[in-house]
Amino acid sequence: MIELAEDGTEYVALSYVWGKYGASMNTAILNEVDAFAHRQPANKTTFPRELPRKPKLTIEDAIQVTLEMGFSFLWVDKYCIDENNPAEKKRHIRNMDSIYQDAAFTIIAAAGDDADYGLPGVSTRPRTSRTSCRVENFLVLSGGLHNNNNGGTETTEYRPNQTDVLSQSKWNSRAWTYQEGLLSRRCLVFTDEQVSFACRLMMVADGSETRPTPSFSLEKQLHSGFLWQEIAAVGIGSRPAEIASRIYEYSQRQLTRPEDILNAFSGILRAFEKMDPPTYHLWGVPILSSTRDSDEGRRPTDVNRPLCDGFIRGLLWKADSPCVRRAGFPSWSWAGFSATKVVLLGLNLEIDYSLHLWMTQVEGLKLRATTGTF
Repeated sequence: MIELAEDGTEYVALSYVWGKYGASMNTAILNEVDAFAHRQPANKTTFPRELPRKPKLTIEDAIQVTLEMGFSFLWVDKYCIDENNPAEKKRHIRNMDSIYQDAAFTIIAAAGDDADYGLPGVSTRPRTSRTSCRVENFLVLSGGLHNNNNGGTETTEYRPNQTDVLSQSKWNSRAWTYQEGLLSRRCLVFTDEQVSFACRLMMVADGSETRPTPSFSLEKQLHSGFLWQEIAAVGIGSRPAEIASRIYEYSQRQLTRPEDILNAFSGILRAFEKMDPPTYHLWGVPILSSTRDSDEGRRPTDVNRPLCDGFIRGLLWKADSPCVRRAGFPSWSWAGFSATKVVLLGLNLEIDYSLHLWMTQVEGLKLRATTGTF
């Protein structure tokens, strides 16, 4: 059943790849909603109260995992966001940071290319089998290096590095799943080979020894892309300046619908708005402050300057070429282009400028013209 939970109810979230039916996701959902709606009492909302008779296998397996872990509620975007209600859909998208941060843990379906694949080892989808051979009293299994000594027999099992498997997965290439993994405090990660538990302190695969997570390196992160162990250690980051790293990483992800470029990043943008000091944005362009004061652990000295100063910093960005124009977004925003590896340049630049800037929002709120010097 699909129902509204009371405030404070513990729940599990699901992060998965829509896959081949993703492009027609809205139509599929609306058809299901219409099919469910006629079975509901007249005084009930049209939001579905029953699951379809046969959910996608990944969702079905996630329900089983949720129940076996002792939880009663699972949040799945397909069924928990009412596509018939634009206001509710907008509210959910804006609150993606809270949805995944507040979950007891997130099930990450990192195996397969679509929602029909399932979670290996849960129901009908088996895990990848391992071949083996025996050399005298050594049993060598395919698949990082793991030693067991059972009854005098030495077993050497070469298991694939779970971080490498995850980084090469379809799940790790998609735009929506970027913020879902990043915002989650705890994750249960399913790949074809094994299951792993990841939190802010460590990542442990089934059958392996517990080990602390390597310390986070922003420089390494910027040059290496998404590294699960390092990202999991810090979430979105603790300093406003780290939004530059998040935009750089996110811009390398694949998106089915171009119009979702900011929707799929809204949870991270919202999380940075909640920091102290907050980092706001306009069409995805962050209103930046200087990193020098932030790095020293003080509130930036320019927080009381006009917001235009920070916005001008955010406008200084570049991306790998060619950049294809994305309709519906301003040309001065990185969101206005199908660009990869977007780099914000305005964090550390000390430049003099003489500039008049006028901005008018649809509601009529104006930012006055400003001139100044950094």
